[in-house]
Amino acid sequence: MGAALHDMGDSSHGYDQFAGCLPIPAGAPLNELLGSIPSGRDSDPTVLEEIQKAEASHMPANPHHRTKFILQKTNSKENLQLNKLGLSIKSRVDLALLMIRSEKRLGRNQISDFMPKNFFESVDFLFDTKVTDIVVTAARDGRQRVSRLSLIANGFQITKEIDTQDIVIMMLGSTVSGSSSGTNSHHPVSKPIEPADELDENWALWLELETNQLTFGNPYNFCTRLNESILASFTITTADSSLWEFLVSIADHSAAGTMIMLQESNWKLRLCIPTQPVFSQQPRDTYVIWGFMLFPRRKGNYVQKLMEQCSGAEILTEVLGHLGYPTLVHHTMTIPRLMPRMTSMLLVRSMTDRPEIVPANSLNFGFIGQFVEIPRYSSVDISYGIRTAQVATSRLMGIPLPKNAHDDLASTPMNLLRLFYWK
Repeated sequence: MGAALHDMGDSSHGYDQFAGCLPIPAGAPLNELLGSIPSGRDSDPTVLEEIQKAEASHMPANPHHRTKFILQKTNSKENLQLNKLGLSIKSRVDLALLMIRSEKRLGRNQISDFMPKNFFESVDFLFDTKVTDIVVTAARDGRQRVSRLSLIANGFQITKEIDTQDIVIMMLGSTVSGSSSGTNSHHPVSKPIEPADELDENWALWLELETNQLTFGNPYNFCTRLNESILASFTITTADSSLWEFLVSIADHSAAGTMIMLQESNWKLRLCIPTQPVFSQQPRDTYVIWGFMLFPRRKGNYVQKLMEQCSGAEILTEVLGHLGYPTLVHHTMTIPRLMPRMTSMLLVRSMTDRPEIVPANSLNFGFIGQFVEIPRYSSVDISYGIRTAQVATSRLMGIPLPKNAHDDLASTPMNLLRLFYWK
């Protein structure tokens, strides 16, 4: 937890933001999910309606939910595009109660009605816990079931037996595994990205499953092609008002988060000028800009080095060279970040490289996330993960799917052949 959703750094040493490098928070499944969560206010029955009201009035959302977001208007008020959404739950109990309230509002029986024990004994959130092995055994009918989990919890090796009525839902892969940050004076240090590396527990588990059963997909196709999946980002923190005013002057600031594409850049630089402040503790006289590059393993136009070998200061020199900024900058720090698997979910693949959400031979387990198969849906946005979770719970627990989900899951032979490739 916290590997991707974080806000690191400060105004003195430079912020390190992950913006623009996560699944895009957009799509019908996201709206459906937000529309199923009660807002806690009588005037706004759901979180989605609260966000819609906030957008209409250009006012921040209810601070009770600790929700921070920037919205862009689209052609349809119902089809919101959220550029930045962080929903904070105060405690584990809040999260569990939120789940139950959501189910009750939709007219379904409470989750606790189906549990073998009382609610507080049936729900347990384990933190500081790593799954080291998943034991899959054959059932009497020939199907496979997860029968045991090997865990390291708080530093101790333990075993969790899976009862016959239990289900196991696993998220496969990780686009942020192996990421590393540099400083204003040093380039990011590349970390090992071997599939079994301790940083990549999600990949290691998938690789272990793949050796047991080919129907679980091919993780090697996604986690070992660094040259094709690598992406780099950077965060500029500046107290130089002249630099900020210059950037605003060349950007169309009618919409929040204007993106400037530097087409002549060998790195294929993209620079975002977001609405300020970006961080809650950011001083008023400090500005944060972020950007990314599609080809970090090429030499720059102005700095004759591979981007992955550049310090933050050298990256800023390259950016300003393309922009034609006439003077030196002051009081500015740039933090670079390398992400070797950031676009791995979009690599060219065969039809069997991504596993089904619930494999045909599985009895009590399913897969979710950006590396499982939904034939007619792009894995680039956050709604993909939401839809996979809805399908997994529907097929394993009998929970009805949302109405629109059936359209997403319909497939034809031609749609199954659609391959996505980032570059």
